[in-house]
Amino acid sequence: MQNMASRSRQVKLLNLAKVKSHHVNNNHYGEIEEIEVEVEKNFRKFKNFDILETSPLDHYFLDHQPTSTLVCFGLHKNKSPKKTMREEWEILSSQLPNSIFYIRVYESRCDLMRVVVINEEAATNSYHHGLFFFDLFFPKNYPSNPPKIVYHSYGKSLNEIRRVVCDNYIFKNWGSLIKSNTESPILNVLVSIEIFISNSIELERSSETIFQMLRSPLIGYEDFVLGYFLLRSHHILLNYKTTFTDPDEENYKTFFNLIKAFEEIGAYCKHHYKYLESYDN
Repeated sequence: MQNMASRSRQVKLLNLAKVKSHHVNNNHYGEIEEIEVEVEKNFRKFKNFDILETSPLDHYFLDHQPTSTLVCFGLHKNKSPKKTMREEWEILSSQLPNSIFYIRVYESRCDLMRVVVINEEAATNSYHHGLFFFDLFFPKNYPSNPPKIVYHSYGKSLNEIRRVVCDNYIFKNWGSLIKSNTESPILNVLVSIEIFISNSIELERSSETIFQMLRSPLIGYEDFVLGYFLLRSHHILLNYKTTFTDPDEENYKTFFNLIKAFEEIGAYCKHHYKYLESYDN
């Protein structure tokens, strides 16, 4: 995976071609299109499911006792933890819906998992970004007991996701989720989370989450975050403008900061400045 810092520097240099002059020549546009094609290519290559060698240092449950050192996982008393989880991984890798869930698991810690849920409906309604990151830890008695799951809120509590889904739903419905031997209980949980996000219109909105994700993308998802926001920057900005029920200085300041954040990763946003100019007038 290409280093995020070096790529950001490369993108910033190319981005200068877009704002240096109002009369940008075709060669400059060619360079811009080239880097956007590269970023999109890396984003498209990002697998829905992948097994990595080592777990990320920023995983929420990294300091938990590794389940892989224990004898068994709950109901599977004749299986090693790694074998149990590999069976789960095989089901996930074959059943994941495209462009909704992106999962990373780890050879060194089979008890850890990281997931991002994409919700395009949320990207145009309840939330402006549509990215929801979760870290999971599988206990020694899994699947008798459910995994622990934490939502990366980037400083925002978003208690509804944690309270309704991560806490209540999993524990109340775990028995029904593990009945099938051909379906992954984890996939059922993720689908439930995605449905909850889609149907929730009163959840907290915050552009600050976008800034936090761009500044500090979770390890293993650097390319994914960059490509996601680069390709959707125009749409996100348009959507943000529609939420201005009462335009004020704070709204326009946030809109300006979003433009700058997207330009820093290589997005062409110059035409959006016209909206700010209309406010100044």
